[in-house]
Amino acid sequence: MSQDLPIAGWYGKLPSLSDFASRRLDSGFIDAWDGWLRTSLMASREKLGQAWLDRYLTARVWRFLLAPGVCGQPAYAGVMMPSVDAVGRYYPLTLCAAISAPWAARFARAESQCWFDQIETIALAALSRNLSPEQLDEALARVPMPRARPEDAQLDAAALQLAEAWRMQGGQPSHVTLTGGRALADLFNSLGRHTFARLSDGKSIWWTGSRDFEPISLVRFDGMPPPYAYAQFLAAGNGEVSTARA
Repeated sequence: MSQDLPIAGWYGKLPSLSDFASRRLDSGFIDAWDGWLRTSLMASREKLGQAWLDRYLTARVWRFLLAPGVCGQPAYAGVMMPSVDAVGRYYPLTLCAAISAPWAARFARAESQCWFDQIETIALAALSRNLSPEQLDEALARVPMPRARPEDAQLDAAALQLAEAWRMQGGQPSHVTLTGGRALADLFNSLGRHTFARLSDGKSIWWTGSRDFEPISLVRFDGMPPPYAYAQFLAAGNGEVSTARA
């Protein structure tokens, strides 16, 4: 498996299995993720009471981006959806991949947004078609994370240098020389990625996919979402649902 083309791993419950399972995810990530999810599930049950199961069964799929250090050392991107195992125990299924540097540049590319669409479709198929672990792995192997481009790192380094120069010089003029017709647009895009990475430091970002012109819900947290937030995830809007029924 190429480091430039990471295949999403997964953790949680599948209808085709009777217990927890995982593939290609670091144990440090799994331990932190599982601890957060168990606490959040308990808090959501207390909050929603008898309405919990119905909310869980019809909850939307949530996509996420975790900045480096939030849940393990790398950045992570993926999807989380309600699921159930073969004996009727409810626990979400998570599909995600570690994002190597420059993580903000890789996340911001249009191809990465298509990747989210594809792994969400695969996650839903794992429930609706009762995929085996082997079938799930085969599907994920066909949609690796888009390749990192060398120019992304070069542009991000230049943008970081320019942003620092602008910050230090205040109102003084700052000069930079660019070559190529797209150089200015690329530099501005890279400045945007630099700003995004800086503002996302230590944060997790969660949002729902947009299909058939449905509105996107997006929320940002310091670190992982607090336990009470999972109840809000379950209650958020209509749209694509997991139908995670035992």
